[in-house]
Formats: sequence, C-alpha cells, structure tokens
Amino acid sequence: MYRINPPDTLISGDGIMPPAYAIAINNPYEISVMQIASDSLCLLNNIPAIQLSPTDVYVRFLPKDSLELRTIQALGTEIFDIPLHYDYLVDLNSFHDPTVPDSLITWQYTVVPFGTVIPNIEHEVIDTCYIPTDEPMRGFPDGFNCRLEMLADSIANPGRMTNYNRLTNTRGGSYPCGTVKVLTDTDDYIGVPVKGVKVKVFKCVKVAYDYTDANGCYYINKRFYTNPNYSIAFENEKGFTEYGIDNSVTTSWFKCKSHSNNGYNFIFGTNDVAWAPALINNCIVDFYEGCVSDACTPPPSNLHVLITNNTDFQGSGAPMLRQIGYSDSLKTVFLDYLNSRLGVSLSSFVYKVVRYILPDIMILDPSDYDEIKETVYHELTHACHYSMVGFPLWMKVIRETVRNSIPEDIGYGYGTINDAQQDACELAEVWAFANQRLWQWDYYHDANLVNAGDGYWFSPAIDALYNIMHTGTLNRSQILSQMTHSVTSVDVLRSRLMMEYVSQRYVVGRMFAEEGSLSAQTRWRIRNNSGVSLVYTRKWGSEVDTEIVPVSDTVMFSAVPIGNASFYYLQGTYYYPDEVIIRRMPDWSIVFHQTNGVTSVPFHHPFFNTAEWDEVNRYSVVGNTTIRDYIYTIDALDIL
Repeated sequence: MYRINPPDTLISGDGIMPPAYAIAINNPYEISVMQIASDSLCLLNNIPAIQLSPTDVYVRFLPKDSLELRTIQALGTEIFDIPLHYDYLVDLNSFHDPTVPDSLITWQYTVVPFGTVIPNIEHEVIDTCYIPTDEPMRGFPDGFNCRLEMLADSIANPGRMTNYNRLTNTRGGSYPCGTVKVLTDTDDYIGVPVKGVKVKVFKCVKVAYDYTDANGCYYINKRFYTNPNYSIAFENEKGFTEYGIDNSVTTSWFKCKSHSNNGYNFIFGTNDVAWAPALINNCIVDFYEGCVSDACTPPPSNLHVLITNNTDFQGSGAPMLRQIGYSDSLKTVFLDYLNSRLGVSLSSFVYKVVRYILPDIMILDPSDYDEIKETVYHELTHACHYSMVGFPLWMKVIRETVRNSIPEDIGYGYGTINDAQQDACELAEVWAFANQRLWQWDYYHDANLVNAGDGYWFSPAIDALYNIMHTGTLNRSQILSQMTHSVTSVDVLRSRLMMEYVSQRYVVGRMFAEEGSLSAQTRWRIRNNSGVSLVYTRKWGSEVDTEIVPVSDTVMFSAVPIGNASFYYLQGTYYYPDEVIIRRMPDWSIVFHQTNGVTSVPFHHPFFNTAEWDEVNRYSVVGNTTIRDYIYTIDALDIL
C-alpha cells in the first residue's frame, strides 16, 4: 500500500485517536491553507501576494521489521508513534493503531523536509506543508509569520479563533522552556534533574526539541504561538536510548497533554511510568561520566536499553545484541537467549519490542532507587567489558547464559563444565560483580552490604578482584585495560595483571590465592591452640601483612603447585609469602620464623614437612577450584 492522501481523509481506526485522549485538529500548515492565509495578509497589508513553496511533508510509515524501522530513524527526523494532528488532553505514553496487530510495529509519524527521498517502505503522505521560520521576511511587516501561522490556524480550525490581527507590531509567540526532574523516592518532594534527555514540543507538524542540561533545564529555539504538546523522549545526548516501558519500539514514553507555549516543568513521581526510566537515565549518565573521570574504557555510546515491567522477564542482562547485530546465522542463539530470560515462550510483546530494537541492556523495571543504581552499574560494567572484547567472547557469554537457563533457570551454572563458554561467563560476571561491590562500598560504606555475587560458585574470584581494587592495589581502569579479546578466563586475567604490573604482583597473586580463586592450590592454615594471642606476619617482597591471631582462631595463606613437586617452597612464587613470623603476645618473642623454606626455631621441622601438618582435605572443590587443605597447630609447648 503506497498511497498519497489528501488532507484529513484518515478513516476511523486508521490513525484516529480516541476522543477521550485527544482532540483532532486540521493541519494549519498544510500548504493550501497557508497560501490562503498568506494571500489574506498580503491583501490586508497592501503588499504583493507571494507564492509559497512547500517546506516539509507530513508522513507516516508502517515498518515491517527492525531494518525498515532503522531506515526510518536514519532520516534524522523526530519519530512519533502517535499522530501529530491532535491536541492531547491526557498524559499518553504510547499508542498502537488498532488496525495493526499487536505483534507488529505500529504506524510511525514524522515530518521530513520537502524533497526528501521517501524510503521504499509502506507509507502514507498525509500533508504537504509550509512551516514558516522565526526569522522576519524582508519586505514584510514585522510579525508577519506569527500572524500567518495564527490566521492559518483560524482558517483550518474555525472553532478556535485566534487574535492574529492584533499582532501588527510584534512577533508574538514564546520559546517554551522549563525543567525535567524526578523524585528519588516517596519522601522526596524536590527531585533531582533528569540529565541529557530530549524534550519534544510539537504543534501539529511544527516540531522542535532540546536536550536537558545538567540542571534538567531545556530551552526550545522555535516560537510557538498557541499551546503545543510536550513529550519526553529517552534519547540521551550521550547517544544511548531507552525503550519498551509501554510495549513501544519508540523512545517517547511520556507524552504530556497540551500545555502553555511559555513552557512546562516535568516532575516524575514514583507512580509515574517515566519514574524508573528517568532514574535509569541519570545512572547511565553518571556511569559514562565516571568512566571519563576514571580514564576507563566506556560502554559503546549507542546503547539500546530495554526497560520492562513485563512479568515474563526473569531478570536484567547485557546481551549487547544491537552491537552484535541480527543475522540468520545468529537467529537461533538470539531467540534462545530471549527464551532464557523468560518463564514462558516469546509473548507478542517480547517478540515485537525485543526483536525490533535489539537491546544491549535489559532491565527489569525496578521499584527501588538503590536497586536501579546497582543494576545499572552491574550491566554497564558488562558493556565496558564488551567494548574491550567485542563479538567473539560475548557470544560465549550469551551461549553460557542460554545453556544454564534452559530447561531450568540455574543462573550461571555450578562451575562443573570447565570449558571456554563457562570461562568466558565467569570472567564477565566476576568483573561485573566486583565492580558492583565497589559501588556498594562507596554508596553504603558498610562491609556487611558489600555482597554482590555472594553464593555463586565463582564468588572467591569476585572477592579477589574486589579486594585488589578496594585496597587500591590496582584500579578498575588498570584492570579493564588488560581485558582484551585474548583474556578469556579469570586465570588468564590474573596472569596478565601479574605480568603487567610487576610491583603489585605479590599482592595480586596473594589475593587471588587467599580467596581460593586459583584453579588448583594448597591452603595452609595455622591454628592457635597455645593459650595466648599470637601476632602473625607475612611478607611478600616489600609487602607486609600483620594480624593478631586470638586463641583458638586460625589464619591461612595459599600456594599453587610447582610442577609435580610434593612440597611447596616459599621462594620464587607470588601466591604465598617469602617470610612467615609468628610472635607471642605481649612480649613479642618469636615462636616461629621461616624464610625461604628454612625455620629459625630449631625444634621445628622444615615448614612444609608434612609430618608437622594435618591434611584435612586432599581435593576439596570450591566452584572450579581444587584445594588441598593442611592445618598446622601451635600449642602450648611451642611457646615455652
């Protein structure tokens, strides 16, 4: 169906809004109406009539798939899923034309410059238009364009008479401006600015927009002479877009009813549909800015963020599907991933929204502000990782998610498969959870709340990576810079960090070892049964770690096997100390001192002589880590 309609011939159910939502208006910018108004004003002012030339075309498209939708978006014009020739009476967040099945994309309305080559997509040209500029016309009275627009409105809509004739010596009209804010919770009555979102203002086919600044302020640079409609489009000036809150493939989620042409102040409360998207928007902006301040590789700038309150979804994720792209070769993986995030088969909503917009980030619409911040931080940390590694590694992450979610949802599995897919998924999640823990500490400053990822089989590696960053040994920029496409597992990352940052290798190795995150290691534990408190000191090169060991308490360090050796030596590795000193309190007399495998207390055997040790676990498994576990007990005789 490719047809050109004369003005105002759209039939019922074919682009017509329900009367309770909006009042239809005839388009005052249709060129024949504007020509009549121009001729009248020229006659009234005793100046020669002019022949107007079309400036724009009001058109709507019916894209059949995501490729056609992206082709429309590539026109560079503002896209709406509601018709523009209405004054809206109520807040309307989306509209799906009743003549279009729910599983398909609805009509998309836009205004393109006259002469634009219309894509070969099903469409209707609704009106050919003349939209005056705000600049005065040479040789015409001041305010001519203002009066022209208002007279044309009176001609097109006789029931809405305007005072066009009073504007003889003024340009009239206003440049709409205002603020966009969001309340952080139910106790917030002031709100915080919504940063970088697009505010669209339109009166029929006259459309303008501005992005909010850091204070949430916007200023529209076109004059409006009558009250226009306002809408918020979550298309951020940093390049990312948010979709889906009302089952729509467009980004305009909050369409406000007609308001004053002087401007309108938005403020979203916790019950507004735009509340979560507004807060998520701010969190994403803060994340990008944090990447700049930390000199950290940011996520791709053109992220598609799907936010849904659809109960089919089981949780948030970072599939990075738009970055990967959709092709026939990836169709099975793509659909399997979607099914893995759902408790049921693909619903028409999911198929429509997700299939057409290809989300990079999927966020299950949360009701708690803290949850929003943690979720955004976790998922965008994944997106930073994707920026470093690209398609090949991320496909392994997606496939592992699918493998662990079909037929039952078991999260990230049990760590028992030990293949490239599991390694890639472990690496991605360890990195995201460790950074999420950093956020938890910075936000709560409560160690009890630093718990992201607890309980997963790879939690020891999360502990290690978090501790490395939390202690300042390495920052997240240093670590991420090493996470290139060749770093495909936590073990490879650990080795890369120790090779790259030589001065920190002792600490990095120790932290991975002591958290039990090595693929194979021995854990040495010293139990204090002496009856007095002991001071335990370990040295790794220039690094020194000292702690008090109360009575009946235990301390430990770890080592990795060297070849097929039956025993382990202090010298020459980075996973356990060069020197161990144990002193008695309060006189600090030395109970035990060993350097490079030789003890200085004569009645002790060499430190790693198994006659002194109780092997309590030969091959216990923690996640994908195999541990040999020894305990050395210091009793009362040792401190005499």
